[in-house]
Amino acid sequence: MNEQHKGTDLQLWLEADETRSRPYRARRLRKLLEAIEIPEVGMFFSGGDASCQAFNELRLAYIHGLYLSTVLLTLACIEHEIAGRLYAAGWNKAITARLEDLLHEAHSRSMITDVELAVFQKLRDIRNSYVHHRGFDHPSTLVRRAITRETSLDDVLQEDAESAIKALGTFFERRSGF
Repeated sequence: MNEQHKGTDLQLWLEADETRSRPYRARRLRKLLEAIEIPEVGMFFSGGDASCQAFNELRLAYIHGLYLSTVLLTLACIEHEIAGRLYAAGWNKAITARLEDLLHEAHSRSMITDVELAVFQKLRDIRNSYVHHRGFDHPSTLVRRAITRETSLDDVLQEDAESAIKALGTFFERRSGF
């Protein structure tokens, strides 16, 4: 623990931080609830526990303004959901398939629409730019997209996260039982 925090009551520090951020978190919670219907406890996820965990964590990440995490977790949830549905439909390759292959197979079976395929592919490209090194001049990097849009990195991250939760909300809304 550094010198600055010796003797500091860490619970008081956390409470003060929580109090300051509460209005921002409440606004993000409102946006989240507008985009995604939050399921009842114990709702069934086609992707199993991994899908459920990713969903629960992406909600918390978005509310707390962890936008990059929101995108990564949303794609993890989508990937597990699609793989689970394809596997249940008899496509055994779903167990080891890459997201790109899952998306194309789900689209060929009409499990996802043309629009969902395009949106999920765009989110996959964004996710890949987050997790795989790209050169500065690559058009998908966060910095490059911010420069192109003449906005801040935070604004681009927030837009990415909001696109991801809207896409997930639409995906779940179209399915019965969710």
